[in-house]
Amino acid sequence: GIRARLKHTTKGWEALYGVGVSLTEDSVVLSHASKQDLVIPLSVLDGEGEALTCSKGNSYRTVPGVGDWLTDVVGGRQITLVYSPEGAVVPGLDPVLIIGQNSLSAFEEIAGHTMEMERFRPNIVAVEKQPFADEGWAEVKVGEAVLVFCHRCTRCSITNVSPEGIRTDYTMNSLREKRPRCEKTNKPVFGSYFKVKCPGLVKPGDKIMLIKSQ
Repeated sequence: GIRARLKHTTKGWEALYGVGVSLTEDSVVLSHASKQDLVIPLSVLDGEGEALTCSKGNSYRTVPGVGDWLTDVVGGRQITLVYSPEGAVVPGLDPVLIIGQNSLSAFEEIAGHTMEMERFRPNIVAVEKQPFADEGWAEVKVGEAVLVFCHRCTRCSITNVSPEGIRTDYTMNSLREKRPRCEKTNKPVFGSYFKVKCPGLVKPGDKIMLIKSQ
């Protein structure tokens, strides 16, 4: 897995939110409206970067030659891109966030305005499911992978940043006013996190099969 390692997720980092990531058979491609696409050969991820260890003991490596591209996107603040070697997990890549398309539609109706799904950063968008159905799932199969419910996702002010990097306040205000709150943090929740029980290939269009309800 690849991700940008940041100390801040919202204020001042809006430009980074507009970075797109796509995969080809032999490369990872980063794109942004302000810059030429950056193509990262997968061969670069084969031990060339600096080896690092985080506080929880997980190991990962830096991706050489990518930090400058990302640093330019956000206006000069230093960013390091890291990846997890095969078999390792970088904190933040697991669990998997699932949000239903109908959940967003229902929330839009309650809130009285439209919102882009990208504001909520799901890994998987569930279609043809009842609104907020994910909150009642205990275990599901997606493609070849099996996932188990972890907890509902508490939301922060990054939801106020549009996919174009434009900052407003109406999304988080609607979440606070219209959505249930987490008992521990008192933050509004939207979407559900799932841990990977059995790894497997997941492709666009794969069905989400309910194995067990909560």
